[in-house]
Amino acid sequence: MHQIYMKKQYYLTFDSWISHQGQLILTQTLSTIDTGILFTNSESKSFIYNAQLITNATTNQFWSTLLVKNSYLNLFIRLDSMSFDTQIVYSKLGEILLAQVGLIMSILMVLSFTSWITQT
Repeated sequence: MHQIYMKKQYYLTFDSWISHQGQLILTQTLSTIDTGILFTNSESKSFIYNAQLITNATTNQFWSTLLVKNSYLNLFIRLDSMSFDTQIVYSKLGEILLAQVGLIMSILMVLSFTSWITQT
Protein backbone atom coordinates (compact mmCIF):
# COMPACT_ATOMS: atom_id res chain seq x y z
CA MET A 1 0.00 0.00 0.00
CA HIS A 2 1.43 3.37 -1.02
CA GLN A 3 0.80 6.46 1.03
CA ILE A 4 0.96 9.87 -0.55
CA TYR A 5 1.79 12.86 1.60
CA MET A 6 1.05 16.43 0.65
CA LYS A 7 3.69 18.74 2.06
CA LYS A 8 2.82 22.43 2.16
CA GLN A 9 3.58 25.03 4.77
CA TYR A 10 1.84 28.31 5.43
CA TYR A 11 2.97 30.97 7.85
CA LEU A 12 0.87 33.68 9.50
CA THR A 13 1.85 36.40 11.90
CA PHE A 14 -0.26 37.35 14.92
CA ASP A 15 -0.84 40.93 15.97
CA SER A 16 -3.08 42.36 18.67
CA TRP A 17 -4.58 44.93 16.24
CA ILE A 18 -4.95 42.79 13.10
CA SER A 19 -7.29 39.87 12.54
CA HIS A 20 -6.51 37.32 9.82
CA GLN A 21 -9.04 35.47 7.75
CA GLY A 22 -7.93 32.33 5.95
CA GLN A 23 -9.74 30.13 3.49
CA LEU A 24 -8.22 26.67 3.07
CA ILE A 25 -9.33 25.07 -0.20
CA LEU A 26 -8.76 21.32 -0.51
CA THR A 27 -8.86 19.57 -3.90
CA GLN A 28 -9.72 15.88 -4.05
CA THR A 29 -8.77 13.20 -6.57
CA LEU A 30 -10.01 9.68 -7.20
CA SER A 31 -7.48 7.19 -8.55
CA THR A 32 -8.64 3.89 -10.03
CA ILE A 33 -5.98 1.25 -10.66
CA ASP A 34 -6.78 -1.90 -12.63
CA THR A 35 -4.52 -4.64 -11.25
CA GLY A 36 -6.11 -7.68 -12.92
CA ILE A 37 -3.98 -9.97 -15.09
CA LEU A 38 -6.74 -11.66 -17.06
CA PHE A 39 -9.89 -9.84 -15.94
CA THR A 40 -10.66 -6.41 -14.58
CA ASN A 41 -9.87 -5.98 -10.90
CA SER A 42 -10.11 -2.30 -9.99
CA GLU A 43 -9.12 -0.60 -6.76
CA SER A 44 -10.22 2.97 -6.15
CA LYS A 45 -8.68 5.39 -3.69
CA SER A 46 -9.75 8.91 -2.92
CA PHE A 47 -7.36 11.41 -1.38
CA ILE A 48 -6.61 15.11 -1.15
CA TYR A 49 -3.80 16.11 -3.46
CA ASN A 50 -3.74 19.91 -3.24
CA ALA A 51 -4.30 22.57 -0.60
CA GLN A 52 -4.44 26.29 -1.16
CA LEU A 53 -4.64 29.00 1.48
CA ILE A 54 -6.06 32.42 0.68
CA THR A 55 -5.65 35.02 3.40
CA ASN A 56 -6.52 38.64 4.07
CA ALA A 57 -6.16 40.89 7.06
CA THR A 58 -8.67 43.22 8.70
CA THR A 59 -8.94 45.06 11.98
CA ASN A 60 -10.22 43.36 15.12
CA GLN A 61 -13.27 45.63 15.15
CA PHE A 62 -14.55 44.08 11.91
CA TRP A 63 -14.85 40.59 13.41
CA SER A 64 -15.95 41.77 16.84
CA THR A 65 -19.13 43.20 15.30
CA LEU A 66 -19.91 39.86 13.63
CA LEU A 67 -18.78 37.42 16.32
CA VAL A 68 -19.26 39.65 19.39
CA LYS A 69 -15.78 38.58 20.53
CA ASN A 70 -12.23 39.46 19.64
CA SER A 71 -10.95 37.21 16.91
CA TYR A 72 -7.37 37.01 15.71
CA LEU A 73 -7.68 34.16 13.21
CA ASN A 74 -10.72 32.91 11.32
CA LEU A 75 -10.14 29.82 9.22
CA PHE A 76 -12.69 28.49 6.74
CA ILE A 77 -12.06 25.03 5.33
CA ARG A 78 -13.82 23.91 2.17
CA LEU A 79 -13.57 21.04 -0.27
CA ASP A 80 -13.24 22.26 -3.83
CA SER A 81 -16.18 21.34 -6.03
CA MET A 82 -13.84 20.35 -8.85
CA SER A 83 -12.12 16.98 -8.47
CA PHE A 84 -9.88 14.93 -10.74
CA ASP A 85 -10.28 11.28 -11.70
CA THR A 86 -7.25 9.25 -12.74
CA GLN A 87 -7.50 5.76 -14.21
CA ILE A 88 -4.49 3.47 -14.61
CA VAL A 89 -5.11 0.34 -16.70
CA TYR A 90 -2.43 -2.22 -17.46
CA SER A 91 -2.53 -4.51 -20.49
CA LYS A 92 -4.18 -7.84 -19.86
CA LEU A 93 -2.41 -11.12 -20.53
CA GLY A 94 -5.03 -12.05 -23.15
CA GLU A 95 -4.41 -8.83 -25.08
CA ILE A 96 -0.66 -9.44 -25.09
CA LEU A 97 -1.07 -13.06 -26.23
CA LEU A 98 -3.53 -12.04 -28.93
CA ALA A 99 -1.07 -9.46 -30.22
CA GLN A 100 1.71 -12.08 -30.25
CA VAL A 101 -0.48 -14.59 -32.11
CA GLY A 102 -1.38 -11.91 -34.67
CA LEU A 103 2.30 -11.09 -35.15
CA ILE A 104 3.20 -14.78 -35.63
CA MET A 105 0.33 -15.25 -38.10
CA SER A 106 1.36 -12.23 -40.17
CA ILE A 107 4.99 -13.45 -40.27
CA LEU A 108 3.83 -16.92 -41.42
CA MET A 109 1.63 -15.37 -44.12
CA VAL A 110 4.52 -13.24 -45.38
CA LEU A 111 6.81 -16.30 -45.45
CA SER A 112 4.22 -18.41 -47.28
CA PHE A 113 3.60 -15.61 -49.78
CA THR A 114 7.34 -15.20 -50.48
CA SER A 115 7.75 -18.97 -50.90
CA TRP A 116 4.79 -19.05 -53.31
CA ILE A 117 6.30 -16.13 -55.32
CA THR A 118 9.71 -17.81 -55.51
CA GLN A 119 8.15 -21.12 -56.69
CA THR A 120 6.28 -19.56 -59.60
